[in-house]
Amino acid sequence: MTHHPMLPILLVLGACVYEAPVDDAIIGNGITGSVVFSGPGTPSTTFVTLFRADDPGPPAGTGGPVTFTTVGAASFTGPNQGMEAGAFAFTDVADGEYYVSALMDHDGDFNPFGTAVAGATCGDAVGSHFGDLEALEPVPVEVRGGKLLEGVTVVLGGPLDTERPAFVPPEDFVVSRAKLAASIDAYGEPVLENVQLLPLTAVGLKAAYSRDLVLELAGPCVTDVDCTALAACPCAADAGCATALPVWLVDDDGDGQVDPYPSDLQASQGLLDVWPRVYVEYLGQQVDDPDTGGIAFESELGTFRHRGETLPERWLTEAFPMAAELRGASDQGIPIAFVAGGPIGVPFQAQTLSVTLAPLFRHYHADGRDGLDANGPFDTVDLVDPDTRAKVVPEGTWSVTVIGPSGQTWTVPNELGLLDLPPILDGDRPATQVRGIVFQ
Repeated sequence: MTHHPMLPILLVLGACVYEAPVDDAIIGNGITGSVVFSGPGTPSTTFVTLFRADDPGPPAGTGGPVTFTTVGAASFTGPNQGMEAGAFAFTDVADGEYYVSALMDHDGDFNPFGTAVAGATCGDAVGSHFGDLEALEPVPVEVRGGKLLEGVTVVLGGPLDTERPAFVPPEDFVVSRAKLAASIDAYGEPVLENVQLLPLTAVGLKAAYSRDLVLELAGPCVTDVDCTALAACPCAADAGCATALPVWLVDDDGDGQVDPYPSDLQASQGLLDVWPRVYVEYLGQQVDDPDTGGIAFESELGTFRHRGETLPERWLTEAFPMAAELRGASDQGIPIAFVAGGPIGVPFQAQTLSVTLAPLFRHYHADGRDGLDANGPFDTVDLVDPDTRAKVVPEGTWSVTVIGPSGQTWTVPNELGLLDLPPILDGDRPATQVRGIVFQ
């Protein structure tokens, strides 16, 4: 966090000049603007969030908001040429560049303080501050030196027609670090008997933090095809607002082929641009939590200081939907659509999805030498490298996060299972949300 220089304050007292001592306090910046909503329906409570530009939120990244503010439903001005606007303001914003986003919570189940309830559900409206209303590309704003930035407009889109991708991994799913290290041979080809495939399954949920905060995600979606040998089991054509795993084999150039992954490193390994994005992160050893009666994780990882901030040490990796199956289809000359479960270039919903775990990890710590991003300096740890021991990757429970192209996100384990919430409503089903996957 950057400190702003303080201007010396001169007080003239008779013939004496007094200069105040230098104060390290930060001069806060301000950002004000309006959230614009054009329906359908009437406005609801809206949450406006700031994300650091170098650590954006889903779907562009995995960052969390640095702060938020609320615009009440009654704060919207009323129809004006089919649109309504509600004013927002941020104060004491640190120097930097930020994306400004918003979520209109139509069903009243959003809360920024819990992982499981801090996301947009089906029917909510989401939006951002755009640089171009035709391209609808979010652009960051910049504030520095105690600046007040006014007139920032955030445009909300129509209601989301998909539900959050609530899912579960298989019970007691174990990843072999040794096999993961041997899953690619010296020529870059997969070693099939060592490839680690993680099957994910959409699941419906009903849980309550209190009688006033209920999260009910209907589902999962149903399928009406034989899914044998398919990497994704597609939902029936009209899935409605049922939980499902969002799949999209991207074909932006319209050539009928799945585009290469947008990162050069992954593209060079033959990976294709397939949504959702899936991330796996180390949590620690699972233990009973005497304070909550639920489950917690004890980790040997610590924290480190970087550029004035305290950051957590982290281990994480990205996993890739259908990567093994699409690679096999390509090698055998089989059309990708035959194994993918859905069309190329058109998003579809799936009840189950196969995800290929990768042997490439990032370890964020104080002495990282391979790169630097919003999470701090990191080392890239490639288990396929013969000089790298598989056991360098921590043993224990890892979380799984799925991010859809709409930005809707789900992570397991999450607090629905970890907190051992009492059953307030009939049909509570939070127990599945305590499952992670185990590396050993």
